[in-house]
Amino acid sequence: MQVSGFGEVPANFSLDNHKFLWQVNRRLRQATCQVSIHWKDTAGKATENPLRWSFQIDRESAYLPDGE
Repeated sequence: MQVSGFGEVPANFSLDNHKFLWQVNRRLRQATCQVSIHWKDTAGKATENPLRWSFQIDRESAYLPDGE
């Protein structure tokens, strides 16, 4: 999995709930963040198109000091 501003990240796929998991280890600094997931089929062949999505970050509300 790749995350803009972080590059490739050590995400894990949970077979129990079918979710990719990755803990952000520093603040997201860009107003828009894109995530891209590449995978291989059971034969080990990479897929042609990765799954991609993006989301917006409200940086003003995200960086208020604790307690405010």
